[in-house]
Amino acid sequence: MNPLFLLVGEWIVVLVAVGLLAWQLHRRWDAGWHLWVWGAVAFVGAQLARSPLLLGISLLQPPPETATPLWEVLNVLILGLSAGLFEETARYVLLRWVARDARRWAEGLMFGAGHGGMEAILIVGLAVLNGVLLLSFGDVLLARAAGTSPEAVTALEEAIAELQRLDWGDVLVTLWERAIAITAHIALTLMVLQAVREGTWRWWAAAVLAHAALNIAVILTFRWAGVLPAEGVGTLFALAGLGFIRYARTLDRPTAPTGPDSPATV
Repeated sequence: MNPLFLLVGEWIVVLVAVGLLAWQLHRRWDAGWHLWVWGAVAFVGAQLARSPLLLGISLLQPPPETATPLWEVLNVLILGLSAGLFEETARYVLLRWVARDARRWAEGLMFGAGHGGMEAILIVGLAVLNGVLLLSFGDVLLARAAGTSPEAVTALEEAIAELQRLDWGDVLVTLWERAIAITAHIALTLMVLQAVREGTWRWWAAAVLAHAALNIAVILTFRWAGVLPAEGVGTLFALAGLGFIRYARTLDRPTAPTGPDSPATV
């Protein structure tokens, strides 16, 4: 199939899936749409705040031919920890001081769906836009790159060739990766929400460490073993996230009073 159709179809599926998830949460649990928006704002705000750090890392990045394995691991550790720190802090700030009506489990679901949904829309959307431009104007870009350096031409040729080999399997891997990420974002949101409800930092710290562990494990597995093993690692984290989502629902339920003054049960 034409890779252009696959790319556009991939983004349409992401948009529909993100919208259906939000609609289902609203319909079934009466979670407000504004919470989805606040979750999306948390993601965008975290990335804007983190961008100077990422720029600094890119400036310090050694050339690929001189990069050592130690530097690569250190780079991944910094990226993973900073993602956890900035995104979970953005979640905490918005849940604590802005989305003050988000205290129930279902409202945490909607906030997390907005955070993960916006990430999916932007990441997949930008990748699709880049792919469409390369496939549509590849010859023009190659002609312009020819006046710069042979390395730039080679990189463009490799990127275009990879896009031309795109198939349904690649699209499914991307969609599965986004499903894993959205599941993780919902679970992490519920951790942060519990930190807000308890007025303590332990759940926030747990969310930061869990987020960092997911990113670091997936990226290192991808670099050392490839795409499918990395998605397998991500799936394990997503299953753990589903387990926590179910557990977090029990934290929503009020504890029945005990003792001689307790109301009778029937």
